[in-house]
Amino acid sequence: MVSPPETLSEMHFLLSELRQGKGDIQLGKSARQTLSRLLEMPRQTAIYPINQLAESCQVSASTLSRLASRLGFHGFKQFQQVFKQHLASDSDFYSNLAHKMQQSPDLLQKNHAIIEGIAKNESANILQMCQQLNNKTLSHIVDLLINKPHVRVVGYRQSASLASHFSYCLGMLRRNVDLLSSPEHGAAHGLAQLAAGDLLIVYSFYPYTRTTVTAAHIAAAKGVQVVVITDEQQSPLTAAADYVIITPTAGHFYSNSMASTLVFNEMVLSLVARKLGDNGIEALKQREHIIDALEAEFGEH
Repeated sequence: MVSPPETLSEMHFLLSELRQGKGDIQLGKSARQTLSRLLEMPRQTAIYPINQLAESCQVSASTLSRLASRLGFHGFKQFQQVFKQHLASDSDFYSNLAHKMQQSPDLLQKNHAIIEGIAKNESANILQMCQQLNNKTLSHIVDLLINKPHVRVVGYRQSASLASHFSYCLGMLRRNVDLLSSPEHGAAHGLAQLAAGDLLIVYSFYPYTRTTVTAAHIAAAKGVQVVVITDEQQSPLTAAADYVIITPTAGHFYSNSMASTLVFNEMVLSLVARKLGDNGIEALKQREHIIDALEAEFGEH
């Protein structure tokens, strides 16, 4: 019997394999579309009864039961359990992931199994992110990043590193780019500096930070355009967004897996640099001159 996927990341990877005609499972186009729809709404899939989910997917309940069986599950409830496990509470989200990593029989055998498992998860997340990208949406975001008078970037907790990376790299290409808030000033000060016509880039993933969600809604109410990078369409950030980018975070790591988001950062920043052309190159040259001057001043050459 086929071994069923144990995580949403594995399920996404399986769907990708099925679309390419790989693997031991054979699913028709309609079944693949149904699975894709369920993966797009993980919270509803975790908590809704089968009849309500079937209605949302415009299929019968028996179709969902057959899909679960084809994937190797002993009924739809076992299939649904994968989604329920994804919805760990805020209080034990990280410790649950670490506990699962330690208790997995495969991962206990050898250290390289952990490495291979995480690499497989991240590869699947990156592939899923790329498959979901819309070229028209990307083009609009690139234009906003180039043309908006002021760009601010926000992310807290683990997302802070992603926001900092994006802010720094975009700031190498154009002026008036910064993080929304510093530890000294806070989010309120940063939001007060934004005006209608500016741009806010928001990073947040489950378990979502209340400050991030609130900041996005306040900015949108001020007429600031908002681009959200998050983990699913049902994220509380999407209601405030002009554009939403989904970067999956599931995996064996004890926190959210960030590889797909970092790859997205590099992708969209590369598109910005390419579209800026000579202006972008000139901005980078100016940055190089400043770095050289600072290093020469302190005798580091």
